[in-house]
Amino acid sequence: MNPNAPQYAAPGAPPPARTGLSFALSDVIVGGAALLFFIFSFTPIISIDFGNVTGLDVSVPSASTNLWGFDKPLGWWTAVANILLLAATVGARYWPQGKEYFGFRRSQVQVAVAVWVFLIVIGTLIAAGSAFAWGGYLMLLLSIAALAGAVLGHLGMLQEPVDIPVGRGSGKGGGSAPAGGYPPPAQGYPPASQGYQQPQQGGYPPQGGYPPAPTQPGQPAQ
Repeated sequence: MNPNAPQYAAPGAPPPARTGLSFALSDVIVGGAALLFFIFSFTPIISIDFGNVTGLDVSVPSASTNLWGFDKPLGWWTAVANILLLAATVGARYWPQGKEYFGFRRSQVQVAVAVWVFLIVIGTLIAAGSAFAWGGYLMLLLSIAALAGAVLGHLGMLQEPVDIPVGRGSGKGGGSAPAGGYPPPAQGYPPASQGYQQPQQGGYPPQGGYPPAPTQPGQPAQ
């Protein structure tokens, strides 16, 4: 085998590894639900439609408030709690599942915060009744998802790793691998065959230019 010949990747070789993060499936559920909860905390959680004032043909606009303005400071504590829940989830890279800080594991912190958020939202639903707005229902669903993911993660379930790519290796003259996963050869492909080459001058005589066969004595020349 010629060591100077270009080397090609074997068929079926895996593509180059990506640069990314890996989290357990339970952490992805908890973190995603907490992030969406924080976003929807700016939507109405309480909405009251006064309608027409009795005896007067006057329409009073409806009043609504979001989680930040509802029952201060309990409302914004609930919103900020989801940031803490998200931080505890992203901190999985620095706080492994089995390690304890101050006697608590990370999964226990997730469950405690998720339970607190769920109780606040479900309590608001019970107290508000029909005034509970669409944003409140979204936050309720997200709090249930975060609580379910935290409890299942604490029980050791949904631990399948989920890769979250954040970039791909690249550089000058580099680039990513093709879709098939086979990198191009380092020295390019060999040039195609140049085809049939004409014989050099002085090799074979031209057609019809062969010398006459030698004649035998007494035989006429051809």
